[in-house]
Amino acid sequence: MIFVLTLIAVLYSKTTDVVQYVREIEAKKETLAKIQSELDHKTEQLKLKENALDSKEIELKYYKDQIEKIIGIKSSIINLIKEKFERSSSNLKLAVDPFTGAIRISGDILFDTDSDAIKEEFKPLLKLLLETYVNILFDTQEFIDHLAEIVIEGHADNRGDYIYNLDLSQRRAQSIMKYFIQVVDPAKKELFQKFVTANGKSFSVPIKDPTGNVDLDKSRRIEVKFRLKDDEALKELSKLLDQK
Repeated sequence: MIFVLTLIAVLYSKTTDVVQYVREIEAKKETLAKIQSELDHKTEQLKLKENALDSKEIELKYYKDQIEKIIGIKSSIINLIKEKFERSSSNLKLAVDPFTGAIRISGDILFDTDSDAIKEEFKPLLKLLLETYVNILFDTQEFIDHLAEIVIEGHADNRGDYIYNLDLSQRRAQSIMKYFIQVVDPAKKELFQKFVTANGKSFSVPIKDPTGNVDLDKSRRIEVKFRLKDDEALKELSKLLDQK
C-alpha cells in the first residue's frame, strides 16, 4: 500500500511538472507569437519607409534633373551675354557680371545730373545693346519657355536722401524701359513687353571698392538682368538637396 501511494505521489508530481512545463511552453509560444507579430509589423513599416524613401529618391532625382536643366540654360544665356557684350564698345562703360549675366551701364554717361532723360548721343548704342540682348534671350523657344522676367534696375550712390534717390533711380529705369519698348524689333515687341519691368533701387545695392568703401561712380548705374522661372524655389531646393 505504501509503495502504491508513493508511486501515485510520484506520478502526480510528474504530471504536475508536465502540466507546468506545457503551460510554460504555451506561454513561450504566445510570447514568441507576440514577438513575431511585432517583427512582422516593424517589417511592414520598414517596407513602407523603404517605399517612401524610394519615392523620395525618385522625386529628388527629378528635382536634381530640373535644377541641372535650369542651371544649364542659365549658364548658356550668361555665356552668350559675356561673349557678345564683353567685346562691346567701352563707350557705355559696360560690364557683365560673370555669375548672373547682369549688364551694368554707367549712369553718368546715360543721364545728366538729377535728370532721367537719356542723352541723345547714347541712344544708338542703347538700341544696339537692346537688339543684342533680346536676340540672346529670345534665341530659342527653350530660353523663352524658362524666362520669367527682364529687369531694368536703376541704382544710385549713397549721397543725398534715400527717397530722392529712389525716385530718381526709378524714373531712370523707366526711361530706359520706355526707350527699349520704342526701339525693339516690332516682331518681338509684344514678347518683350510681356517680360520687361523697371525698378528703382536707390542706394540699397551699392558697389564697393576693394577697401570696402562705396564706389560712387560704379554705384550710379543701370542694370539689365534676366530671371528664370522658379529661380527662388530652385535655390531653396538646392539647399534641401545639399542638406541631404
